[in-house]
Amino acid sequence: MDVGRAVGAETVISVTMTGWTLQQEPGFISPAASAQVSILDTVANVRIWPQGERTHPLIVRLPRQAATGSMSLSEKSKWEKMLATKFGSELAKMFYEHEKESLSQQARPGIN
Repeated sequence: MDVGRAVGAETVISVTMTGWTLQQEPGFISPAASAQVSILDTVANVRIWPQGERTHPLIVRLPRQAATGSMSLSEKSKWEKMLATKFGSELAKMFYEHEKESLSQQARPGIN
């Protein structure tokens, strides 16, 4: 929370990375990342979400693929970029607003 206060932020999304790997088993590329997420109120000095002392886990995996020998530096960089992009997207989706109505119940322009 000190960092949030130092930059004048009233609310901070805290993401603590707990894992990052491109290979979990020999012969396969299976990128995965994990983190613990929480939202903090730096003014009141309290956790907003989730309630209590817990954090919310976020685990992201890319589809596993067979590996052919050792990875080149450019190939490793490509996989890390794909994992980082997917992780960022999944983190952002945690904070999207979700509609209460299903798509079939929503009004659609031009359809009565």
